[in-house]
Amino acid sequence: MRVSEMTVKEAVVGYWIHDNPALNIIMLIHPIDAINQWQSVI
Repeated sequence: MRVSEMTVKEAVVGYWIHDNPALNIIMLIHPIDAINQWQSVI
C-alpha cells in the first residue's frame, strides 16, 4: 500500500469515526479545542 493511500484512508476513517492514531498524537502533543469539541459530538 502506498503512503498516499494510507494517508487518504487515515483521513477518511478519522473523519468518519472521529478517532484515529494521528488525532490521538496531535491531541497528546498539542491539544486543540476545536478537535476536542468535534470528537465529543458522538
